[in-house]
Amino acid sequence: MKYIRTPKPKRERSHIPARLNILFFFVFLLLAALVAQLAYLQIMNGSKFRADVDSTDSAVVTSAVPRGQIYDSEGRLLVANSANSAIVYTKSVGVAAATMRKTADELAKYVTIDESGMRKRDYADYYLADKDNEKAVIAQLPKALQTTTDTSKQYKAEVAYAVKHLPDYSDREKTAAAFYKKMNGAAQLTTVYLKDRDVTRDEVAQVGEHLTSMPGINLGTDWDRSYPNGKSMLSIIGTVSSEKNRASGRNRQRVPGQWVRPQ
Repeated sequence: MKYIRTPKPKRERSHIPARLNILFFFVFLLLAALVAQLAYLQIMNGSKFRADVDSTDSAVVTSAVPRGQIYDSEGRLLVANSANSAIVYTKSVGVAAATMRKTADELAKYVTIDESGMRKRDYADYYLADKDNEKAVIAQLPKALQTTTDTSKQYKAEVAYAVKHLPDYSDREKTAAAFYKKMNGAAQLTTVYLKDRDVTRDEVAQVGEHLTSMPGINLGTDWDRSYPNGKSMLSIIGTVSSEKNRASGRNRQRVPGQWVRPQ
């Protein structure tokens, strides 16, 4: 008896190239690594990262806002707000005196203010804000004051020396010193007005163009109270304080028996 041998059918080769298989393998490895990283972050260390986020400090920056308008019983506007352009400064945490002086010098190129209320002490603070000037003044102090660890006492001696040896400042430098006084007197994370009256369009444009070179400086708005129907009710309605009455221009504090050095 004869047997007829039938050939075995040939297996069809895969149409997927080897390079594509390698690519799929690497994609699988990347997905596995991503899953492992998510497990590490969410499962193993999720509570730690949540605690870190919850412990993050939040800071509140204060600034002026317009007061409410007042109407009478018939809906007539008695007191309104009129907006004025202003140059403002927000003092950041830990900003150095030298940085504020540099910012004040830059701002004085574009904005002018009245510095008639400046005192020699104010100019001395501005002078000592320059590190080179402060080093030169310290070198003139007695040895005991040069090596003292009492910084308040040392700075008081520096101011006393600087007041007697102030240079002749130009008008621009006097303006910069006035800006520095207000900036240094501001509390941290508090916005103060450097100029809130008679700000010209050119000053607004110049400051807006150079904001990146003046950290903390910004354009703002100040509001005056206006009385569309006259001021006959002013004694009842009352008034609000002006910038002249604000304490933002103080650059030092006097404590009984202690001098606090400007930051």
